Amino acid sequence: SHVFSNQSFDDALSATRGGKMLVVMFSAKWCGPCKAMEQTTWSDPGVAAWVKDHAMALHVDVDEDRAVADRYNAR
Repeated sequence: SHVFSNQSFDDALSATRGGKMLVVMFSAKWCGPCKAMEQTTWSDPGVAAWVKDHAMALHVDVDEDRAVADRYNAR
């Protein structure tokens, strides 16, 4: 979804220090609820507008980025 930044996790964390919140969606290709959120929550224009004004959103695939997932105990 266009709501998510393309920055790396560490770059986004640095960019949000002292300012906007960092909202992270941990997901996986096999996660049904994650796919539902991509179709509903993350594609909602109201959510996108809120993120633009108040936060930076990142999408982290727990299978592709194990280091970040492990750092935050995301399974």
